[in-house]
Amino acid sequence: MPSEVSAWYNLGVVREHEANRRGAQQALARARRNQQLISLFYLDLDRFKEINDALGHAAGDALLKAFAERLNACVRETDTVARVGGDEFIILLEDVREEGDARAIAEKIIDAMRRTFHVEAKTLHATTSIGIAFTRGGTSGEELMKQADAVLYEAKRTGRNRYRIARPALEVIEGKPPGRGEKPGRGGKS
Repeated sequence: MPSEVSAWYNLGVVREHEANRRGAQQALARARRNQQLISLFYLDLDRFKEINDALGHAAGDALLKAFAERLNACVRETDTVARVGGDEFIILLEDVREEGDARAIAEKIIDAMRRTFHVEAKTLHATTSIGIAFTRGGTSGEELMKQADAVLYEAKRTGRNRYRIARPALEVIEGKPPGRGEKPGRGGKS
């Protein structure tokens, strides 16, 4: 049975879920309108179930809170960090200049999680795996989550404590003229 803290925390997440969903939809609309790159990180704690089972739900809840605090310390104030359930979190980074910006934040997060956690008088080692997807607003929120989730599990499959980046097909957004060096008719109307 989940602890009282866990139940309270999850209730707060449920109340905030709709606001987070609306915020993500608005971010996608802004990205589409302004042709700005945004990225979605899908993260989870590696081997969290083992820690939770061995130390109990109260320790698991304390670890999740400490993990969330470290996540928030790794991103800008304007970025969105949300728990989506269990040990899974998302981060939405708006106005990303290039893929390298997201890579730098992913590396910062992985480094931050390598430091030990002190939970209920115990020292714990916990790492995270991250899946990252990008869009300029031409991808739905659900599709962006699917892409990030797929590469999250690729990161876990290849050894955990790392990140992977989704490589979807090039987005075509109606109304955007071809950029320098692009030829009309490639994937859009000519």
